[in-house]
Amino acid sequence: MNAFQKIKAIAKREFFAYFNSALAYVFLTIFIVLGTLMTFNLGSWFATNEASLRIFFKFHPYIYLAFVPALGMRVWAEEENEGTLELLLTMPISVWHAVVGKFLAGWAFIGFALLLTFPMLITVCTLGDPDPGRLFSGYLGSFLAGGMFFALTSLTSAFTKNQVISFIFGFTVLITIVVVGMPQLGLVSYLRSWIPSGMMSLIPVNLIETISFFSILPHYEGLEKGVLDLRDILYFLSFIIFSLLCSTTILRFRKAAHKNNSRMSYAGIAVFSIILLLVNYLSRDINVRYDLSADRLYTLTDSTKSILRRIDGPVSVRFYYSRSDSSLSIERKAFALRIEDLLKEYSALTNNQIGYKILDPKPESVEETSAVLDGIEPIIKADKTKGYFGLSVSYRDNINTIPVLDESTEQMLEYHLTNIFKHLLRPKRPIIGILTDYPISGQKANPMAGQYQDKPAWAIIESLRQDYELRIIGEHPSWGAAGKNYFDLVIIFKFSQMAEASRAALDQHLLRGGKAIIFTDSFPVHASQVDKSFRFQPNRLPYRGVTLGMIESWKISLRHNAFIVDEKYSTQIKQGESVSTLSLTGDSLNRSHPALASLEKVILPYAGYFRYKKTPGIEITELITSSPDAYLVDTRNFRKLSMIHKQRQKTVQKKSPGAPYPIVLQVKGKLPSFYRGRSFPEQGTVLKEAVAESEVILIGDIDMLEDSYSVTPIKEFGRTRREKISDNQEFILNLVDSLVTNGETISIRMRKEKKRKLTYLITARENLREEFSEEFKTLRQDYDKYDAVIQESHRRQENQIVLTNDELTKLRDAEEGIQKVSDRSNAIQDQFNQMENEIKMRITFYNATSIPLLIVVFGFLVGFYRKRRRAST
Repeated sequence: MNAFQKIKAIAKREFFAYFNSALAYVFLTIFIVLGTLMTFNLGSWFATNEASLRIFFKFHPYIYLAFVPALGMRVWAEEENEGTLELLLTMPISVWHAVVGKFLAGWAFIGFALLLTFPMLITVCTLGDPDPGRLFSGYLGSFLAGGMFFALTSLTSAFTKNQVISFIFGFTVLITIVVVGMPQLGLVSYLRSWIPSGMMSLIPVNLIETISFFSILPHYEGLEKGVLDLRDILYFLSFIIFSLLCSTTILRFRKAAHKNNSRMSYAGIAVFSIILLLVNYLSRDINVRYDLSADRLYTLTDSTKSILRRIDGPVSVRFYYSRSDSSLSIERKAFALRIEDLLKEYSALTNNQIGYKILDPKPESVEETSAVLDGIEPIIKADKTKGYFGLSVSYRDNINTIPVLDESTEQMLEYHLTNIFKHLLRPKRPIIGILTDYPISGQKANPMAGQYQDKPAWAIIESLRQDYELRIIGEHPSWGAAGKNYFDLVIIFKFSQMAEASRAALDQHLLRGGKAIIFTDSFPVHASQVDKSFRFQPNRLPYRGVTLGMIESWKISLRHNAFIVDEKYSTQIKQGESVSTLSLTGDSLNRSHPALASLEKVILPYAGYFRYKKTPGIEITELITSSPDAYLVDTRNFRKLSMIHKQRQKTVQKKSPGAPYPIVLQVKGKLPSFYRGRSFPEQGTVLKEAVAESEVILIGDIDMLEDSYSVTPIKEFGRTRREKISDNQEFILNLVDSLVTNGETISIRMRKEKKRKLTYLITARENLREEFSEEFKTLRQDYDKYDAVIQESHRRQENQIVLTNDELTKLRDAEEGIQKVSDRSNAIQDQFNQMENEIKMRITFYNATSIPLLIVVFGFLVGFYRKRRRAST
């Protein structure tokens, strides 16, 4: 019998031996039930609306932490306690065969437990469209983590005869492996203080940092993301082999019964520990990985490769990273390692023309001075000390910087870094002219005007400044009469009318083949923040927008007296659900245009829409539209933003069914002059007909540029960062990129993990809404009828007109009717919620009980069979 057969025989015997005790059935049942309940309840899996098992896998290390020590405590301690260890070790097998066989049996049992979680797999595939690569790597990571934990607890079992002590010892070892890198515990700091200062300078920083990476979490999370990194695989396998070698050493010297067996065992463990440390230390420089994720988020894009191939000289990259900071989290350290991996890939793609070095800016050091000179922003910590985590790139005589790197925006890391190289390769930044009456560049505090704090520049403006040179255009510009286009792109967003000089200049810019993005609006709700006299009053003349008298020459016009209301794309705000603030997704975005291909959601508040006619020589493309069921609110009768539903009967404008409203248009061709058919202004006119094709993007909403519709400020680490709430910024940046640089970096900017929603629940909700659609229409009509009576009664009372008894009766009946409509609406909403809760409870119950019930039944059958067998003998 060869070694493989011996190991196989032991593994087979031990594996089936698990099912001869109640421990196996208890472990399997609790593992499945606990994992399911933690995923659906504690992890709020349904609330994420994400078709993945990310939350499910995230809890596995902690479940293993509690149950694997109970599984592994019996491996050797039970043999020792029952006196069968000596018999096992005297059999014609080596200690190594026994150790490996028992380990493989336990690992296979954990794999069997994972296999029994297949209802979770069925659930996620039924409810949505999950990423198969991430599912596979998630199960692989859980399997490797279970094997590593079982190997370590088998080792602790070899140390003692007592299973309880083995369990406590194993649990302690495992929890140490989980938390070793956490700065809150200070284990690494304690190690540094324990090493003499004279020796500390001789020990490489990477060696001390490797101890932080003994934590299982960064390696496990790497696999959970769908990336097979050779370092993560080596981490798990090195711990497994280390545990098996140490167990073999302990048992072999115990078998030899040597008087110094304890010392020799500890010496062997010390040697293997050093080897374990060196293997993980040396593997840090290995950058071999395979991206299994369907979105290929961790693979360089073709755009990046194309830009890097244009580098024709040495590039110096300085990565400032406060790696000696003991308060640095293991997540930040893992992020730093991934940045280093990315720099290695960039260097390899350019035949090592990109060189990089990692600098540790300690207080008052040369590296800190260099970081300040390069424009790296310090991160102010709670104890008022500074840390640095930024990157600077030098190419020829130019320097570009990422002041602060944030792991929350890791998916944008490739974009930011590639963008730096794109800027350095481009001798001159494109010039964008901006014509506006909004305070886009920020405002200094002015207590005299009631402004007590500085207002930062708009987020979209700061983003544009990173890539382009921005010039603010005055209302009496000379750029239109220069004989050539001064700007590569003109962006106009004003709520007031353009001066004639600006209108003429823009006309000349477009006749020469220039490009422009023009924002206009029929209801600019934030205009009053700039102009206090700008107010929307009932029965006023309609606001005409900035394009009046311009785009009409292209047979396009903005509907000036109405904005769009769309229940399909309503937005949840603090006051409730707003049907006038549109969160446009899916079919409303024209995916054929590269600027919109990867957008998820664009928020447009109180958007206007365009009417147009096809004109020979002009190509008009609808980029963003409403749903076919949208309707209009007349701004002349509109009183309050909160009155949309109450005013619906009066303000709905009839339209052809199934015709969505166009909100954003792309206009291309040789565009006619604004002044066609009427006299041209004398000053600044050079051309009267187009000499080249131009391109204009018309957007029927100005307010979308406001920060409140794209980002929300979050304060952390002593600074304020802006967290994205929509793709408004990406939409504008993509448009600018497509107009100025032919969309070179759109694919990098927009690479993100695809939102894999639970489509089954969405469909069930829509089906139920369709079921009640007729009743909803009736309730809406009743509400509007009753509300009209109430509004008329209140108007009469405001005018000090005494209501008659009949009018008071009608008012009371209307109020009671409103209450009944409200009660019925709430009842339908409760039915919606009940339907969702029933589906969620069925899914949770199915996953938590189906397999455990089979396990319990199978366990009883096995017990009954064994009992009958013993009785018969």
